Amino acid sequence: MPAGIIIREQQLARFMNEGFLLVEASDSIQRGISEVFTSGAEFFRESNATKMLSRLEDDTGYRPYGVEYSQSPTRPDQIESFTVSYRIPPSQVDSVPGNARHLYKRMLGLFDIFESAAERLTIEIADRITGTSHADILRSGFHTYSVLQLNLSRPAHLSTDYVHELHEDGSLLTMSSVTGPGFELQANNGSFLPLTPSGAEILLISGEILWLLSGGKVRPVYHRVQPVSSCEERMSLLFFADLRPRLCVPWVKNKVNENVDIAERVLKNSTRFGLSEWRLLD
Repeated sequence: MPAGIIIREQQLARFMNEGFLLVEASDSIQRGISEVFTSGAEFFRESNATKMLSRLEDDTGYRPYGVEYSQSPTRPDQIESFTVSYRIPPSQVDSVPGNARHLYKRMLGLFDIFESAAERLTIEIADRITGTSHADILRSGFHTYSVLQLNLSRPAHLSTDYVHELHEDGSLLTMSSVTGPGFELQANNGSFLPLTPSGAEILLISGEILWLLSGGKVRPVYHRVQPVSSCEERMSLLFFADLRPRLCVPWVKNKVNENVDIAERVLKNSTRFGLSEWRLLD
């Protein structure tokens, strides 16, 4: 794996079997994540009017509370968020206020690291499943269909019984780090496993696109975030990795992906959560 994110051979096998994995992060990545959380806290403390100046196209930049949801628009996720993507021209990023611009550029630095790790992991999974090399096919495939999102919630002040309801992300895979408790992952046996991937660890979880590409060999992982009353403020950094649609050809063809247009799923996945459909770029 690329420097900074370490996945050993036995861990790869575990990820394919269970759909999730906690991995080590180097000191430099930990510092980068900490700097994003610090910059994010500064940004989220600004006035609503100032934050709204940082809304960008394709649901990037700032999103206020009430836009995104896990299951139903009547039960929005209890968050506000800030999202970065290489779809957005640098000229647009340079036009937002200072704190937002600083946060955006810091997040893009981490985007590059997560993108590289997601690419390598996906290639290794595809190679293992098929017995053939996918490096030439999948290399550079994540750049314009993946996003890095920073969420802020205030669990101690919520009256709902969730921050995020039970869901799976619908992406190929998600990589995350958080500043507080509340995340619960649904294991193979249906039980819920509390996890707090913070500090030296990053959590990887699989989504629907990986399930479809693998012909069901890697399951999508359902998860939720419960409000912990002792947690005043909680931030989560989430890299949602997806391939460009033309690369979404099943590695194994069977009943799991029969008659499923995986490319269309990539483009329309975000509409499940109240966000806009992706524009096809290539």
